Amino acid sequence: TVKEIYEQNNVLKNKWKIITPWINNEFINADASKKHSRKNILFVGSLAEFKGAWVLAQSLKYVVKEFPKINVVFIGDLQDKGTREREMIEEIGRRDGTLKNMLFLGNRDHDFIKKAHDKAAVYVCPTVCMETFGLNWAEAMASGVPIVASRIGSIPEYLDNKAILVEPRNSEELAKGIITILTNKKLSDKLSKEGKKYARQNFGVKNAA
Repeated sequence: TVKEIYEQNNVLKNKWKIITPWINNEFINADASKKHSRKNILFVGSLAEFKGAWVLAQSLKYVVKEFPKINVVFIGDLQDKGTREREMIEEIGRRDGTLKNMLFLGNRDHDFIKKAHDKAAVYVCPTVCMETFGLNWAEAMASGVPIVASRIGSIPEYLDNKAILVEPRNSEELAKGIITILTNKKLSDKLSKEGKKYARQNFGVKNAA
């Protein structure tokens, strides 16, 4: 961790405390008892290359072999028709025959994203950069969506044993993680239940304050 790096170099040794970021209370307070119809793969974030949406797009050709009718729902910016980022994702879909399985919904508000969580069987965070924290995967986790994420940056610190972690940029391994959640109900339910509890205990604003 960053804390360990500082202390190994004798910077304010024994004076550090880790305080987790917090997420919107709308996700923390989502109705945990509500029955959901979970069927989509969800990605929330920019289509910028470093966020790794292209890795998810490449993984889809493996997933549709098992689930031909499944959809990947993209929510976030840089999704307008004609943008370089969307054209890159669409080109992957045309090449692999999976464009029909991609839904581009653009920027949406919190209420819409909460409803998208209710319909998501798995949330994918395929980032390829050294992120320190991911609000979008944390919000999905608080809503009870099982997570598949890149093993990069601080993600292993937060999500080890709480999600399926895969090597960044590895579309085949990412697909295997997605398929595992879609086919293993026992594991999916476990990640949903434990992830929801963990996110609500650690990412609430009162805890951080």
